[in-house]
Amino acid sequence: MADTNVWVSVTGSNGEEEIRLQTHGRLRDEEDGSWALFYQETDPDSMEQSETCVHWHNGRLTVLRPGDMLCTLSFVQGETFVGEYPTPAGALTLHLFPLQVRCRRRGNLGHIHLAYQLRLQSQLSPQSEAVMRQLDIRFTPCHG
Repeated sequence: MADTNVWVSVTGSNGEEEIRLQTHGRLRDEEDGSWALFYQETDPDSMEQSETCVHWHNGRLTVLRPGDMLCTLSFVQGETFVGEYPTPAGALTLHLFPLQVRCRRRGNLGHIHLAYQLRLQSQLSPQSEAVMRQLDIRFTPCHG
């Protein structure tokens, strides 16, 4: 299906740092009733750009971030997601527990709100504390 151009605003917090991003994106409706939002992000360390995909389907929000280390996160309220990612220092295990997964959309206007706990484990630090994070993604139609 055809993409629609949108403006994307991403804000978030991990308790210590705030993130803010405003960029151009694309919104795509799929035939199965799901939809996807695509937007560009820049890695602050390498300055490489990559396209992030946020996909919504039947109460599940999936975030895909390509790059040196492909990152896939799945958010379903109340369900723990565990992902394992290879790194030069060994495997990194990510535990994600979504406390709030809200998605509202009307036409080309939408808001995604995520509140979740995140815990990372590696061979170097097998025990780590969960960190509370929040993320808000808003999109509005581009005019002109």
